[in-house]
Amino acid sequence: MHQNFNGFNLAELGHQICIVKFIRRPCRLFIGMCMMILGIAGFVCPAFAVVIDGWDVELVEPLKYEQELKHTREVQIYTGDYIMQESYNHPQEGMKFVLAHVSVQKKEAGGASFNPNLFILKSGDKTYERVNDDAFLVDFSIKALPHLNMRYGAYDAWLIYEIPVTVDKVVLTYGKLDLQAVHN
Repeated sequence: MHQNFNGFNLAELGHQICIVKFIRRPCRLFIGMCMMILGIAGFVCPAFAVVIDGWDVELVEPLKYEQELKHTREVQIYTGDYIMQESYNHPQEGMKFVLAHVSVQKKEAGGASFNPNLFILKSGDKTYERVNDDAFLVDFSIKALPHLNMRYGAYDAWLIYEIPVTVDKVVLTYGKLDLQAVHN
């Protein structure tokens, strides 16, 4: 059974229990829980974490849609002088980038590993997997979330996807769990 709370879809993840807890400010936790208990609609909390098998998973900010990635930095050349260097990366023809800033942190010793490849973008019945070769993100000072299963630690990193330019609305999911409201 699915529960909706202000656009967030809380669903079962197989045998895993998902608990929503509001973070960033203690008062949001108290107010959010009171509103959930009382059923008051309209509460907006842009950052929340979902606990999945002992891992806190948070969508840190709304998804970012980009036609290109651009970064300018100062580099020293062989003469000792400094120049401004620009780096660009474009998605495939007819596509755009979607960047998702996530935080994943192990909260309990032991337990299951975390599979970062279960983060999927959905738009209607279409699904989009993250870009496999995301090593280029380091050129733009963006830390990519590892592709390998994680057993411990805390990660504050990004996922990158390519979706058709005609797609306006996508939802970031982990397994069957929607991690956000739809953002334009």
